[in-house]
Amino acid sequence: VVDDKVDKYFGADLDRYFGGNGIELKKLVYSGNEVDKDIDNVEKILVDLKASGVARNEPVLVVGGGVIADIAGFACALYHRNTPYVMLCTSIV
Repeated sequence: VVDDKVDKYFGADLDRYFGGNGIELKKLVYSGNEVDKDIDNVEKILVDLKASGVARNEPVLVVGGGVIADIAGFACALYHRNTPYVMLCTSIV
């Protein structure tokens, strides 16, 4: 799960890194603005996780700021009763 602004600037780097290390990357990109912090976007993530075939114990990588962390973390908690996730936070405090 990747913030759209992060994907714009670093998406190709993420693709190269994972591809270069032989790791399959299913990138799901979402808007990470404050107005996007709602249950509709959580539902979109849940639907996309299901469509991507994410397994129950397969960790989800979340790359972005606070909004993406909140909605993706909540979606992972709901998906298959607590799918693990790893947060790569891009926020600067």
